[in-house]
Amino acid sequence: MKLGHKYLFAAVILLLIFTGMMVAQGNPTITDIKVFDGYIRISWTIDSEAGVDHYEIWRSSGSSVPLCIGRTERGVFYFDDKNISLYKAADQYFNYQVRVIGSNQFLQSNSEIKGTRYTSPSSAYKRTWGSIKAMFR
Repeated sequence: MKLGHKYLFAAVILLLIFTGMMVAQGNPTITDIKVFDGYIRISWTIDSEAGVDHYEIWRSSGSSVPLCIGRTERGVFYFDDKNISLYKAADQYFNYQVRVIGSNQFLQSNSEIKGTRYTSPSSAYKRTWGSIKAMFR
């Protein structure tokens, strides 16, 4: 009978360890999206970073599929999206989402999707590849 108690105790310990690893962290909350000249800064908060490995930042525009555009390490609660100048449109709406990746490398939780409108600071971003090549002829 004593052997059964040892197995039961070991099973309870393993269950506690396993459920502790599976406890979802708090959901991140996007607190601010600031538009600057040439980039957008996304800031967020989270209740607890227990079990967090890193954060992934996802962006979509219009009807595009959301893509992971970057990541930040644990303890960093902002991301600068500097690749928005690749879009040719002078006025574009971007949606962002922050996803928490746990120490097990799986998605743990994610923020609500929030968006902002970005207006290109100059007409330089509207140039096509053909017009850029023509400048060097």
